[in-house]
Amino acid sequence: MQKTCAQCLASFEITEDDLAFYDKASPVLQGKTHTVPPPKLCPACRAQRRQSHFNYEFLYRRNSDKTGKSIVSSLSAEKPYTVYEQSEWWKDDWDPMEYGREFAENTSILNQIAGLQQDVPTMSLVTDCNENSEYVQYSGWDKNCYLCFCTDYSEDCMYTHSIYYSKNTLDCFMGNTLELCYECVYCNECYRVFHAQNCHNCSECRFVLDCQNCTDCFGCVGLRNKQYCMFNEQLEKQEYRKRLKEYKTAHHSVRTTMESALGTLKDTHACKATIGLHNEDCTGDYLFHCKDCTECYDCSELRDSKYCNSMRGGNDCYDISHWGHPAELCLECGGVGEGANKLLFCNCCWPNCSDLLYCSFCISCRNCFGCVGLRNKQYCIGNKQYDKETYDALASTIITAMVQQGEWGEYFPVTASPYAYNESVAQKYYPLSKEEILKRGWSWKEPEDNIPDVTKTIAGSMVPDALEDIPDDILNWAVVCEVTRRPFKILKQELQFYRDMQLPVPRIHPDERVRIRMMKRNPRKLFERTCDTCDRELQSTYAPGRPETVFCEECYLAEVY
Repeated sequence: MQKTCAQCLASFEITEDDLAFYDKASPVLQGKTHTVPPPKLCPACRAQRRQSHFNYEFLYRRNSDKTGKSIVSSLSAEKPYTVYEQSEWWKDDWDPMEYGREFAENTSILNQIAGLQQDVPTMSLVTDCNENSEYVQYSGWDKNCYLCFCTDYSEDCMYTHSIYYSKNTLDCFMGNTLELCYECVYCNECYRVFHAQNCHNCSECRFVLDCQNCTDCFGCVGLRNKQYCMFNEQLEKQEYRKRLKEYKTAHHSVRTTMESALGTLKDTHACKATIGLHNEDCTGDYLFHCKDCTECYDCSELRDSKYCNSMRGGNDCYDISHWGHPAELCLECGGVGEGANKLLFCNCCWPNCSDLLYCSFCISCRNCFGCVGLRNKQYCIGNKQYDKETYDALASTIITAMVQQGEWGEYFPVTASPYAYNESVAQKYYPLSKEEILKRGWSWKEPEDNIPDVTKTIAGSMVPDALEDIPDDILNWAVVCEVTRRPFKILKQELQFYRDMQLPVPRIHPDERVRIRMMKRNPRKLFERTCDTCDRELQSTYAPGRPETVFCEECYLAEVY
């Protein structure tokens, strides 16, 4: 079945397998199956809509609506939401059931749920078990971390995103088990690796791409099991050490030169059509240990799933953004996991939740509909308690009303998000200009840059080139980003890291550095093309017109090994 996306007008396919999944996931109430209809939006627009409800990187100061205390929150002060600090939210001295309401059948059910979301207290940040890590979001079990997002079990890290089990690491995006690493994108099990992408089990390397099991390499691409290589040339140890001294890596100008040189070397290196390891019958990119997955991205340990992204463990899921660990038989959700089962159109529900419909921030709940902030509840609708029989009857009635309104089977709209579009994750993967955002009727928020207590402001271009010329007093300066003109500060522990690792002080705002790192990855979109060696047809995130040489997996392995 071919459909036209109601938002971007692109054509997309609904297969018989898709229809079978929607039937399988559909709720059964009073013996009647309320079939989930095929979606109105294409997979990309559905992902964009889900991710508009997540803010990973913009944190604000506001007062707790419970105590009046100044707190850090992902919701800025002007947002019309009731916000409690995390520790306050988890306490038993308030009851989300007090906000219960009955849904009117003759008006938009999704709008009524959105109203409930504004009234029921929400946690200022989604975090757990952190120590001395006030400025983090969607992160847990971290210690001494600052501006780290989706970063778990890590210590002494700054400016990271989707990093796990890492230490003393700055400005890295997507990776596991990193220590003393800097500006790494999709790297795992690395030690003292700087300016790297798609590297695994490497140490003491700088400016490297697609290297595995390498040590002491500089400016290299596509190496395996190598040591003492410079620009892909094998050297003796003494010669390597001698040449390395010629590159003053603590100078900003050398960094700029090396990034350009690495880009030139990258153009001569064959690219694998998709990045992944130990997958079976999968399409997408950055997949690891997955099986029978279609158009999934940044996932591991995923089975029999479609259109998912950023999941770690799951089975039989469609259109899920973030988490898993695991999730099963879930449809069109964001931030669900830790034993989630049969959750439909939900946001941030965990752990061991099951049979939830259109719920947000519900903890260990079952058989609930349109609820917000509940814990250990069952048979609730709109935060009101019912018995099973009444629940089934009323839920059926509400679904019927949603069908008539054209809302059943659709996720919460972008307009119901608590965040402006440009605050949300959607802006990272589906960037739009301010004019485009406002034209669609979505909200825009101007960036806030409040930097107190500085002795002077300096343009990024005026920051000394050599690290040795950076005075301690830079901690009292505001540096104006070379790209965005936004000011930012260098922190004490950050400066010490640059000095210890012999790295230049950045001249670009942390938010812009995030954007640049994300631009290093391909878009989450597959194209039909052929292998540049054997002409085998394949799907890849490299569009056919791009300049890279792209190989199928077999040809790629023959090339690098």
